[in-house]
Amino acid sequence: MPRPPRIQNTWFWMPDVQDLGLMTDARQPLAVEMPPSPASAAAPAPGSSPTGAEATGNSPTPEANPLEPTDMRIRLVQGFALLSTGLLSGAFGYGAANLVPTFNAVPLDMRLSFHAELMKMNGITMQAAMGASILSSLTLAVLTGGRARLLSGAAGLLALASFLITRFGNVPINGRIKQWALTSAPADHAEILRRWELFNNMRTLTALAAFVLLIVLAVGGPRAVTRSERDRAGTPSKTRPSP
Repeated sequence: MPRPPRIQNTWFWMPDVQDLGLMTDARQPLAVEMPPSPASAAAPAPGSSPTGAEATGNSPTPEANPLEPTDMRIRLVQGFALLSTGLLSGAFGYGAANLVPTFNAVPLDMRLSFHAELMKMNGITMQAAMGASILSSLTLAVLTGGRARLLSGAAGLLALASFLITRFGNVPINGRIKQWALTSAPADHAEILRRWELFNNMRTLTALAAFVLLIVLAVGGPRAVTRSERDRAGTPSKTRPSP
């Protein structure tokens, strides 16, 4: 079998690496820049000091929930409840301590005339004070929890009791007294007037008790008017625990 011819004196030219300008030194490797990974980008640079939440070791502060009652809102409601129940108990107390003894000291016809005119004004102011006391105390009970909810709720129920005593006890007798001022008092007027005084003392005591409960709540400090730890424990946290 014949052998293939051999090519002699054949030269192949290869370009030098330095001629191409790719490397200045054949012993140095080619450096390639890679984009940083998310983990390395989030990590602080060596030698840098941590700031903010990293410096204290705490987790980021969660955003405030607009549906969660703030301390300022609770304090405003508490202040309004104290004001309204204080005015209510003060007005009832002034009537029981000053007006009723004066009614009993003057002649009957003068008492009936003054009583009828006084009830015209009280029909507006006292009902407004009772309504404000009831709504503000019950609103405070809704916004708070634990001991604060019990005290403010009881104060709201006592203010409601003052309203019911006035509506179904004093108001019907006031209507009869208004008729007596135009005509004449019946023979049993003394018994009816004593019943009016009894209802007046009852509503005064319930209003005063509501005011005292709210004072006790206010003296208890800011922690007494915030949501209890039991209520907060039932709400899941929106932030991850710090590592």
